[in-house]
Amino acid sequence: ILNILEPKKKDDSKNKIIKDYSEIASILGLPPNSSKEDKRKLLSKIEMLQDPNLSTAEKAIIIDEILRLNKNLSNSKKEEILNLLEPEKAEGSQNKIIKDYSMIASIL
Repeated sequence: ILNILEPKKKDDSKNKIIKDYSEIASILGLPPNSSKEDKRKLLSKIEMLQDPNLSTAEKAIIIDEILRLNKNLSNSKKEEILNLLEPEKAEGSQNKIIKDYSMIASIL
């Protein structure tokens, strides 16, 4: 479906947002008949993560908010989402900080 919706002129960031939304919504178990508000919350958080000016701490907080959209999310599903949102060009230490923060915050 995403290939059909893909515009002729590729805008990689827009396509990534749509793809990430689709995959994360599926992992979270967000049903297709969810409220527009629930869908918008997830989409806006994914869009915020695209901002190159966000600090690692800010990204960790946003990712934690995404993980908390489903309170009963298993660790394997959290890991799946974290891997999906992992920046392609980020340093290893930055990804570790985000993952560690998300895991600690979910325990609290």
